[in-house]
This record gives sequence, C-alpha cells and structure tokens, in this order.
Amino acid sequence: INPNKIIIIAVYLPPCNTLPTIESLLSWASLNYNQETIILGDFNLDWQTCTSDKPSYFLNLYNFTQTINCPTRIDKQANRQSTLDWILTNNPNLSYISGCLSDSFS
Repeated sequence: INPNKIIIIAVYLPPCNTLPTIESLLSWASLNYNQETIILGDFNLDWQTCTSDKPSYFLNLYNFTQTINCPTRIDKQANRQSTLDWILTNNPNLSYISGCLSDSFS
C-alpha cells in the first residue's frame, strides 16, 4: 500500500440494494486499487441487524474493515436505531478517528 495516496470512494446505495452489490463494489475496489482505499457513504443496509449473510464476510474476503460501530440514524418516534452509513478501509492501522454525532439529522 502506497502511504502517499488514498483512494476515497463515496457511495449511495438505494434501499433495495443487496449484498451482491456490496460484494461487487468491494471486489472492484480491491482489484482496481492496490493502495489505501476508503469507501464511505449510505449503504442503506443496517450493519447492526443484518445477521444472515452478514456483510462482514465480504469485508474480510476483500480485506476491508468497517470503522463505524454506532447508530448513524436514530428514529426517536419509533425508538429505533440503525447503522446505515459505513466507513470501510483496507488499512485499519491508519491513524484517523471515525464516529457518530449524538443526534440524527435525517
């Protein structure tokens, strides 16, 4: 991995996206960029609740790590929290901070 270059890919996947779409994105990024890559955006798939075919399998397969481990959308009326926004990296040792704001703006 070249420490001087970082590829940043912004993503919006519609709510009907599927895990094969995410796998295709990770595969494409890992095949086309042999350097540090950050994929971030609205994946519209709740990281906390997808239990069958959890996307972590694909992240491990293509050497990516999810850095967001808190809810990114909080629906106070429905008393529901979800992690739809992800930040993925293929270099988890990079010194940066990611997290969530304490309130939802959606």
